[in-house]
Amino acid sequence: MKRQLAIEVEKLISGAVLLRVGDELAWSAFIDGQDCETIGTEKCFSPTSYVLIELPEGYDYDILRQYLKLFPDEVLSRLIQTYLAYLGVPLSDEEETAVPSASLDNVFGIISVRFVLLVLAYSPLGFTK
Repeated sequence: MKRQLAIEVEKLISGAVLLRVGDELAWSAFIDGQDCETIGTEKCFSPTSYVLIELPEGYDYDILRQYLKLFPDEVLSRLIQTYLAYLGVPLSDEEETAVPSASLDNVFGIISVRFVLLVLAYSPLGFTK
């Protein structure tokens, strides 16, 4: 019974993301449920053939960009935006390069502060934004 309900909830969440419904809880659950190790396509050398290969995408850039458009004031959006700027990833398909919101010297400080705020926002202690 629980497994069936979990599958149904997962379908509803995926549908909300596919249709780009502005439900922050659904989007957060979708992103959390992906459990990826990387963002975007990772390039590495094959240990056997010494050829450059592309591994499948982790967190998809398009999903993260859409989250930024739908929820620009959320703490997670600001964290994603800062990290993508650090990576040099455009924040939209129209941009060729990312516009850094801060110098690289300050990026890790910004990310760490936003991460702490994100953890506090979702902590069981009841802190809200």
